[in-house]
Amino acid sequence: MKKNRFLLVFSLVFLIIACLSIGVAAEEGAPTKQKIVVSYNEQLETVDLKFYIASQTAIVGYCSFDYDSSVLELLDKYGNVVPEAVPKHSSDGSSASFLLDVVSSYSNTIVTDVGRGADKLINTKEGYVLYAWMLPSDYPFIDASSGDVLISSVSFRLKDGVEPSSLTEDCIKVATKDITGKVNGWYAGLVVMNKSQKKSSYNGEGQNSALFEAEYIFPEAKSDGGETDTPDKDETSAEDEKPAEDETPAGDKVPETDVNSGETETPSIDETPSDDETPAEDNNPEDSDNTASEETPLDEEKPSDEEFPETDKTPETNDNPKPIVTGSAKCARVADFNISVNAGTDSVRVKWEKPDGIGDVLGYTLVITDSEFCTVKEISGISGLSSSYTASGLMSDYDYRIYIIAQTIGSYVTSFVEPAKTQSEGKYPSTVVCNVFYNEGDGHLLGLSSELVLFGEKPSKIPTVIPEDGKYFIGWSTGGDTIADAENTKIYGDTIFSAVYSSAKPSADNAGYINGYEDGTFNPSGNITRAEAATLISRLCDDFDNSKKYTHEFTDCEEGFWYEKPVAFCQGKGYIKGYEDGTFNPYGNITRAEFATILFRVFGFDGTLGINVFSDIDGHWGKDNICVLYGAGIIKPDYEGNFRPDEKLTREDAVMMINRCLGIIPDRETILENVRKDGYRFSDVPQYSDSFYDIMAAVMN
Repeated sequence: MKKNRFLLVFSLVFLIIACLSIGVAAEEGAPTKQKIVVSYNEQLETVDLKFYIASQTAIVGYCSFDYDSSVLELLDKYGNVVPEAVPKHSSDGSSASFLLDVVSSYSNTIVTDVGRGADKLINTKEGYVLYAWMLPSDYPFIDASSGDVLISSVSFRLKDGVEPSSLTEDCIKVATKDITGKVNGWYAGLVVMNKSQKKSSYNGEGQNSALFEAEYIFPEAKSDGGETDTPDKDETSAEDEKPAEDETPAGDKVPETDVNSGETETPSIDETPSDDETPAEDNNPEDSDNTASEETPLDEEKPSDEEFPETDKTPETNDNPKPIVTGSAKCARVADFNISVNAGTDSVRVKWEKPDGIGDVLGYTLVITDSEFCTVKEISGISGLSSSYTASGLMSDYDYRIYIIAQTIGSYVTSFVEPAKTQSEGKYPSTVVCNVFYNEGDGHLLGLSSELVLFGEKPSKIPTVIPEDGKYFIGWSTGGDTIADAENTKIYGDTIFSAVYSSAKPSADNAGYINGYEDGTFNPSGNITRAEAATLISRLCDDFDNSKKYTHEFTDCEEGFWYEKPVAFCQGKGYIKGYEDGTFNPYGNITRAEFATILFRVFGFDGTLGINVFSDIDGHWGKDNICVLYGAGIIKPDYEGNFRPDEKLTREDAVMMINRCLGIIPDRETILENVRKDGYRFSDVPQYSDSFYDIMAAVMN
């Protein structure tokens, strides 16, 4: 009897263990469930599609989506409509697929075209998007056992005349047709491999339909007023701060914002300017130091949040492109993300913590710059749930600066700068070489069409461009809409410079906006008065007419003086302001922060995302405007990371900033030819000075 009892107990224990083992095995081999969520974002006026792993584990997958191209326009991550002729390369000119500019990846996933090419996988005419995702080799698998894991997202814009209320489930859906005939070897629908290598798919024909879930959240679905359970839906921010009306989301922007790559450094002031310096001839504006002055009160008085200039108030520069944008200017707030960096030889592992009180994070952007704040890498679309990211493809034994930007509802939060240095590879470290290509467009190149450039160096073999008849070459571009100073652009990856042409001859209307002195000097370190600044601004504006009468309300601007009309004109435009006592202080020297605010107002940098990379502007009244000008590529920190907002503005500082606002890139070849022919124009501006070419371009007529 005892023996039988022992056998019975042993059999029961064995049976329980076997059942548990079978259950575990079934769980391990269970197919992975997938989900898409399609929602209308009322704040951004976009239709967003998000793909999630909803259960089990996953390591790699294929995705295919149809969309109604008569209703929706596909957007890239910068908010631009994807053209019908889809480019192969990314818009930053790198060798990366354009697919990365359309599909945003999250967390540790990597979006890829698997060698097909973005021009094959994106079709805006027929309306479909195909892509694959994978995990880096150092990341084991995605675990969705505790909740949905966001993999990727794609955004669309409603076509003109289409109302959000007309959106239906048929506007965007998992592919219901076999696309493999168009793209050889591609899966239709959603396909994933879980960690046990079991394939699960939904191909739009009902196969494995239990593995797929779709959720459509359109305006009419919110009539009950209840909150939806969309993972990244727009919720009211926990912060008291009201978001700016037209502020662009950080995930799409930053980076076009971006951190300046390759601009000439803002020179530090080595000599103390004299406080009593006055124009060469007080009654002759042509001989005065005319540099855009700041209309803001002096630093002890915070300027009011007045209306910004309208678009038609912006001075035109004919064919010189300008970074003119619209919206409301707000610099990203600064918070401590407690960043830590573990640097390898060619990569950095960045870890951070979400600061308290910033609300829900929609996504992160990681920005890596060099020690001179030129962009090395910008990785956007990092999941708001993430707390780490590994950036690879870096140079060994190199100094970097790390920033984290968090996108919250209607605002951005940026980190303090975190210095980092990659490890050395030994006595003979390997070098990173980048390809630089020159696209001739509507013209011909005299010289090489490509060159190899060491990581962090500048191009040295830029070809001469010979345009076709009726065209004029105006400069190089890496993005298609902004002229880049190719000679001074640091290269940190494969780059394409495309020649930009104009059908009209570039005008020199803005050349000669500042003059030197009769003694043959320019006085680059000299200061600029507020009256001189107003005079300079008026010269840059096409709608200023010196024959007209302008009125002002300042009690200390005397009638008939050389600066009266420019001051009155600038006050009427809202470019400058006086003080509470009714004075303007025309002979007072303007500060760098004041000048930055004037440029902000005049050139309309309203919607440019500002990033605070400066170590000395926190709490300063001009911080937002300074950050915005940095985001537009107009200014950059000195070698100590400072802006020096309360220092007096110098003439060379003003010229360099104005040239960038006007899109003026000095023609070095022409300038040097003039020097060889006529000698140096100014005895105190040698060729080796940082501001030489900018000053020469500013005084040319």
